[in-house]
Amino acid sequence: MKTLSILTLFLTSFFIRALRWLAIAQQKEYRADRLILFIKSDEGKKEIFRIFPQKKDFSRTGLKRPRITSRIIIVTIIFIVIFLFLVTCLVSRSLLFGSIAFILLMIFGLLIYLAVIPLLILVAVLPTALVASFRVWLELLSAHSKVKNLKPKIIGITGSYGKTSTKVLLAAVLEKKFSVFKTPKSFNTKFSVAQSINKGFKNQEIMILEYGAYKKGEIKILASWFKPNLAIITGLAKQHLGLFGSVDSIIEAKSELVKSLDPGSVVVWNGNDIGAKKICEKGMGENSHSKGNLEMIAAKVENKDSVVMKAHLNKVGKLQFVFAGQQVSTNLLGMHYLEIVVMVLSVAQKLEVTDKDIVEAISKFVPDDKFIYSYSTKVGSLIINDGGTSNPNGFSAAINLAAHINHPKKVLITSGIVDLGDESNSIHTELAKKAFEVFDTVFYVGESGIKQFQDVFKEKLFSAESVNDQTRIINFLLNLTYHEMILVEGRMPGWINKYLK
Repeated sequence: MKTLSILTLFLTSFFIRALRWLAIAQQKEYRADRLILFIKSDEGKKEIFRIFPQKKDFSRTGLKRPRITSRIIIVTIIFIVIFLFLVTCLVSRSLLFGSIAFILLMIFGLLIYLAVIPLLILVAVLPTALVASFRVWLELLSAHSKVKNLKPKIIGITGSYGKTSTKVLLAAVLEKKFSVFKTPKSFNTKFSVAQSINKGFKNQEIMILEYGAYKKGEIKILASWFKPNLAIITGLAKQHLGLFGSVDSIIEAKSELVKSLDPGSVVVWNGNDIGAKKICEKGMGENSHSKGNLEMIAAKVENKDSVVMKAHLNKVGKLQFVFAGQQVSTNLLGMHYLEIVVMVLSVAQKLEVTDKDIVEAISKFVPDDKFIYSYSTKVGSLIINDGGTSNPNGFSAAINLAAHINHPKKVLITSGIVDLGDESNSIHTELAKKAFEVFDTVFYVGESGIKQFQDVFKEKLFSAESVNDQTRIINFLLNLTYHEMILVEGRMPGWINKYLK
C-alpha cells in the first residue's frame, strides 16, 4: 500500500512538473538563452525547486500546460523516451540488490529524475532545434528568391517597442496609394517573416517587415535576407534587457538595420526618443556602404518642425490632433500613439501620399488587438486591454491613459514584464509606485515583479498564485458593475481572458 502511495505521488508530481516545464520551454520559444535567463530569475529559481504539486495545480485554471503544437508533441515524445530509458536502467540496476535496497534505490532514483526534469526537457528540445534550423533555412531561401524576383520596396521597422502598431497603421495609410504586404501579428523572426512572405506576398508594391532580436546579430541576419530600402526606428527601452545584457547591446543590435541600408536610403526615427537617435547614430557611424550618406528624418512631436500640432486626448482617452490644417479624430487610445502617428505621417509624406488620403486613413483606422483598445461589458464596466507582450514604456503609457479617464473604481490586472534581468526589481518597483497613484486594486497573474508590487500595494494586491486570491479574482470578474474600469496589462492566462469577454 505504501509503495502504491509513493508511486502515485511520484507519477502525479512527474506529470505536473513535466507539463509546467514543457509550457515554459514553449513560452521561451525553445531558446536556450531565454531558458537560462528564466532559470536565473527569482521566478525560475522558485520553479526549479518546485518539485511537488501545489493545490492550485489540480484545477483547470491553475494547471500550467503547453499549447498543443506539432513541435511540443515531438519534444514530449523524446522526453518520455529519455525518461523511460533512465527508469529502465534504474530498475535493472536496483534489481541486483535486496528488496529493501531495491525500494530505497528506486525512491532515491525517481526523486533525482523528478528533480532533473527541466534538464531532460532541454535535452529533448535539442533534436527539434536542429530540424527547426533546417526548416528556417528552407523558408528563408524560398522567400528570398520570391522577393529578389519581384523587387518590392521594403520598409523595415525595428525598436524596443511599437513595431507592430507602427506596421499596422503605416500599412493602412500607404494602402491609399500602393498595394501593401505586411507580416501578420507581431511576426519578426527569420522563420515567421519568411513563412509569411511565402504564404502571403503576391507581388505587392510595398512590403512592411518587423526586424526583431533577442541578441546582437539577429537583425543583421534577417536584413541580409530581406534588405530594407527605408528603415523606421521606433524607440529604445529596457525590453529583454536580461538577454541583451546592457542598453548598449540593445542599441548595437537595433542599429544593425541602419547598417544594412544602401547609400541614399531613408531612415525615419522617433525624434522624441533619445534612444532612437543613439540607434541611428550607431548605425550611420558603422554603415559599411557610405558613412553618413543616408537621409535621416526625425519625426518629432509638438515642435515647430512637427507634422502635427495641438495633440490631446478626448474624455475617453482617444487621440486627436491637427494635421495639414485639419482637426483629426482617431480611434487610438493614449497619447503615446502620437509618436507612432508622426513617424507614419513622415513616411507617408516621403512616399507622396496626399494629405487628404492620410487624414482619411488615420481617421477611419480601427485598431486591432495589437493596440490598446477598450470596450464596455454588458453591465457597463470599462475594459482597457493592453494584453499580449509588455514593456516598461508601454506599461507606463497604459497607466497614464488609465489616469486620464475618470472612473469611480480602477483595477489593474497584470502579469508583469519578463526578461528584464538584473533591472527587473527596479523597473517593477518604479511601475508599482506609478500604478499606486492610479489604481485601487491589483490582480497579479504572473510572477515577474510580483514582490515589488506587493511591497507597494500590500493588502490591495491579490495574486493568482494563491487559490483563495484566484477565487476572489474570478468572483470579482463575474460580478462587475458599471463602477469598475479595468486595465489589462501584459500576457493573460486563458482563464482571465474567459472572464473578460
